[in-house]
Amino acid sequence: MRLLISLLTVYMLHNQYPYLRPVVRLTSIRRQDLYFQNCKTSFSLGKSFYIGHIQSHSGLPGPLAEGNDRIDRTLIGEALISDPVALAKHDHERFHLSSHTLRHKIIKEQARMIVKQCPKCITLSPVPHLGVNPRGLMPNHIWQMDITHYAEFEKLKYIHVCIDTCSGFLFASLHTGEASKIVIDHCLQAFNAMGLPKLIKTDNGPSYSSKNFISFCKEFGIKHKTGIPYNPIGQRIVERAHRTLKNWLFKTKQGQLYPPRSPKAHLAFTLFVLNFLQTDIKGQSAADRHCHPVTSNSYALVKWKDPLTNEWKGPDLVLIWGRGSVCVFSRDEDGARWLPERLIRQMNTDSESSCKYHSED
Repeated sequence: MRLLISLLTVYMLHNQYPYLRPVVRLTSIRRQDLYFQNCKTSFSLGKSFYIGHIQSHSGLPGPLAEGNDRIDRTLIGEALISDPVALAKHDHERFHLSSHTLRHKIIKEQARMIVKQCPKCITLSPVPHLGVNPRGLMPNHIWQMDITHYAEFEKLKYIHVCIDTCSGFLFASLHTGEASKIVIDHCLQAFNAMGLPKLIKTDNGPSYSSKNFISFCKEFGIKHKTGIPYNPIGQRIVERAHRTLKNWLFKTKQGQLYPPRSPKAHLAFTLFVLNFLQTDIKGQSAADRHCHPVTSNSYALVKWKDPLTNEWKGPDLVLIWGRGSVCVFSRDEDGARWLPERLIRQMNTDSESSCKYHSED
């Protein structure tokens, strides 16, 4: 509703008891006929009246200003009554505010969706997130796949990388490009080394969103999931694997035990060191965790806070306790939930989680 610039009020005198009557709301000169029509109606009543222009929000004493304030409050109340979600969308369109600022009596998820749907903000700022990269509950449950470049390999500088999010097992292969057919070749090599995954998470690159790769995943019964556009946070695990792989390529290049003679031999030796020789605090390598997953009948009980509703739930069982994140099996929702470690409160300190995997980031 448009706010009124002026308000015309007729002040009627009847038996010394004044009362106010709004004549018309003039929004343009074309509405003058309605004003004169209301004046004619007032003349026909045969009562004494006074016509005047009252400034809004003047705060002057007297019945005229008081009556004008009553009408003004009524009109402003009607104008300001709106849907909170629509009001938040309107504010974001004008000022491009963050999701934390947009919370006009709406929940966090609604504010996040408003920011995600803005075509300008999504390319310039990271999308709000819950701070957790979901990991697989068992080996070959969830993979993350991406492509990185290593200029020293020249023509074979395109390194296609797959990592199992539960065990941390890393596989990479060298190729001459990023086409969808090359991605399929890399996947077949990864299946031969690691097995068949249930879900592969990639970015929105043209090679991963092509029809050839989508049909390839359907043929093998693999669920394909893409991340948020322009937001690499959803691929954080494989992005860290890129950094780790490049650091170890630099280390093994200068090693005295096995000087690499070709890019493929160099990469194979680096993957051997990362998957079979590097161990965690329990003395297990990535290959051990991938081929022989450790399970236990003892589960930790924790209470956890829902980041969407700010309500504490539980106690529930811990399935995986990673670095900075915890996978909790929610009995109410009958499913697993990945949560930041700061939202977890442990109930019993004697029990350990079933698969407490600490990855080297």
